[in-house]
Amino acid sequence: MSATGVLATTGMLSGGSLVPPPAFLALLGGRIADTVPLAASVGVQAFRVPLEVLLHRLHLEQGLPEQMTYAGWNFDIVTGALAIALAGWLGVGSVPTGWVWASLSLPTPFQ
Repeated sequence: MSATGVLATTGMLSGGSLVPPPAFLALLGGRIADTVPLAASVGVQAFRVPLEVLLHRLHLEQGLPEQMTYAGWNFDIVTGALAIALAGWLGVGSVPTGWVWASLSLPTPFQ
């Protein structure tokens, strides 16, 4: 919803000569979001675990600043690990909505 708002504010959804119209793509995105199970929406954040391991490895080889890794207090890897656990929990039973919202709003040092 935020992305659609930003696109609308910048005028990118008003491209009348584009095929398909950008507004149609926004509607399609909403339909996809309505049909994807919540467990899958949360579980997709698991990509952060191998990515953060890769970023840490790049840091060790001096190709990336420490601040972009968990060694520099960037704990996106925690978000990924919690997403795996929460997606599993969502897949087998009902999870209190507060747990899902809390997982979406984990603070990072750069926020």
